[in-house]
Amino acid sequence: MNKNHRFPDFLCIGAQKAGTTWLYDNLKKHPDLGLPDVKELHYFDSRERILNHNLLRRLLRPHSVPFWLKKSLDEWRNPIFKKQIKSHLADGNLVKIISYLDDFYNLNNDRLYSDIFSSIPEKITGEITPDYSALNKDSVSHIYQIMPEVKIIFILRNPIDRAWSHARMDFSQENRNFASLCDRDFINHFNSRGSRKRSNYLKTLETWEFYYPEGQFLICFFDQLAKKPQQFIHRICKFLNIESYSDYMQQINTKATNSYAEDYKNKIPQELSVYLAKFYYPELEQLSARFGGYATQWLDSANKLLS
Repeated sequence: MNKNHRFPDFLCIGAQKAGTTWLYDNLKKHPDLGLPDVKELHYFDSRERILNHNLLRRLLRPHSVPFWLKKSLDEWRNPIFKKQIKSHLADGNLVKIISYLDDFYNLNNDRLYSDIFSSIPEKITGEITPDYSALNKDSVSHIYQIMPEVKIIFILRNPIDRAWSHARMDFSQENRNFASLCDRDFINHFNSRGSRKRSNYLKTLETWEFYYPEGQFLICFFDQLAKKPQQFIHRICKFLNIESYSDYMQQINTKATNSYAEDYKNKIPQELSVYLAKFYYPELEQLSARFGGYATQWLDSANKLLS
């Protein structure tokens, strides 16, 4: 990798539906941080999708990704691509143009990804993509190879609430009428691979901790974000070694966190709450044993549901 290229100083890997959009919006305001204009770059999960295809499919459709993912990738890749091609055209450097074309069409290439951070070298840079919590070991190994010093932020949310929020989001995006949905629709979603992977915090930690030491992690809790947003941001700033400037802290959006907390006054129906409490009970016990605090409160809530 060219010395003029760089990678982010921190990654927020989720969890999905744990306030990462709120975090992105507030960190963008910090004068010492440089975040991409697109919140979720989806570089490493799209790379994993391509590499997980069998050889025949990769030969026949080497750059195939789902439409929603391609749209997300194009948001940040296209502007960088056009800027670089324009620069190389001005230099008359045909070799670099051909090389960059290869970078653009080959998702398994880190140079284009690094360019988005190379454009903001005077600041601490980061990326927030919750789907990185579901990456496999090979993908995390690759991340470690190219950025072994990166700091990792992981926000945990009660897996019962996270699974419910995830299901509601997906059904809403599918334009499903909630009145027409039955408990079985939600249970099927709770049991889906995507939902289970994104609530399996211990598996995520096991995967990432295989490569990264404890000192490079910050484990946060959605509960603190919702109830004490400024305290939450202060922890992030301390972890990233940046100042919690008083004028910056005054800009922290506390109304949004209240809406996050209030949003789930659309409370989970009792039957589904009990189902999820049983479903996640073993993990809730392990989370409580490891983290205490908010995780123990989650376990206590599950016990009340099951009593």
